[in-house]
Amino acid sequence: MLFCPLNVNGQILINWRVVWIEIIGDIWNHRNMCVFNNGRVDHIEVFTMAQRKNRVWLTVKKKV
Repeated sequence: MLFCPLNVNGQILINWRVVWIEIIGDIWNHRNMCVFNNGRVDHIEVFTMAQRKNRVWLTVKKKV
């Protein structure tokens, strides 16, 4: 509830939650790759992957 915009209901609220969870998930996965696989920190990769996954997820969700 803390990370959702105020005065927003319905589908917009659901979409906002999906976007927030996906971004945090991508940051977490990238962090794990850096820690456990000696990967490089790449903020552009994190941002790009979050954009792609969110776009695909919201497009599929919209069709349902």
